[in-house]
Amino acid sequence: MIQHNVLFRFKATLGEDEIHRISAALLTMDRYIPGILNASWHENISREQHDYGFRHKISLYFADNDALEIYLNHRHHLYVRENIILPSLTDGVCSVLIFDALLSGEAET
Repeated sequence: MIQHNVLFRFKATLGEDEIHRISAALLTMDRYIPGILNASWHENISREQHDYGFRHKISLYFADNDALEIYLNHRHHLYVRENIILPSLTDGVCSVLIFDALLSGEAET
């Protein structure tokens, strides 16, 4: 299983309603994109203040790399990325951090 983590640094002017709208758009992508097994949204609660502005994260779970590739190239994902996420970020794609993790312990192709 692949865990696809995306951390976001949103514009300081974004209100909670707008962040909620973004999270809802991300969490409902499984309605349009096959292969998303689960999704969760999190806000950083660390008191250490080492987040460099990356205060929100989504984790998406896929069975394998093939399912992740379908998601990455799917027109709905591209639409959400270009029209909902990117305009809300502090510095465009430089305000996104992506970390994919293999959870099953098996080598993926």
